[in-house]
Amino acid sequence: MKEISRRANKLGIKTKLQADKSKRQSTGLWYPRTIGRMLTNEVYTGKIYIRKYLDSHIDLKTLDDKKYMRDKEDWILIEVPQYRTLFYSGLS
Repeated sequence: MKEISRRANKLGIKTKLQADKSKRQSTGLWYPRTIGRMLTNEVYTGKIYIRKYLDSHIDLKTLDDKKYMRDKEDWILIEVPQYRTLFYSGLS
């Protein structure tokens, strides 16, 4: 992740805040943790699972709570390649 973020910074690839011309403060730098989150986020990988959770979430704290999750074999995979394409085309 360090090498990817180093290259992105060296090539001047804009972060989302820079690309959106956001008024929020931003360093404009890519960080290894950000790259790691993007590479493992379902939206960016083009694979989204439905029926992961037993019930609606009360709050964001329940997202990672195992007692609210179904078994992995009960999850339904939906491939959404256009998300993956949009993400990777932004890196070039």
